[in-house]
Amino acid sequence: LQGIIDAFDENVHKARGYKEQVDVASRIRDILHDSKLTTKQGELRVQDAYSLRCIPQVHGASWQVLNYVKEKLEIEMNAATDNPLIFDGGEKVISGGNF
Repeated sequence: LQGIIDAFDENVHKARGYKEQVDVASRIRDILHDSKLTTKQGELRVQDAYSLRCIPQVHGASWQVLNYVKEKLEIEMNAATDNPLIFDGGEKVISGGNF
């Protein structure tokens, strides 16, 4: 495809502020480092199609969602949802709403 590597420049993605987007762009740069299959902006065309240059934004958002779901699943799987909850070896019994 001779995609334009500039679209994955670290500055572009840090300007947006999403860690996952920055991480995806970094991985792409690592994979394409010294590749003969890429070009620089302006060599063949001004910009690539969205499907190429927006990969970090789309995949970064996907990773963000997956990380969010993972965090919530871990919290829920380790949560005490009984009602009532019993503390201090049975000395303290509290009815709450953790269900």
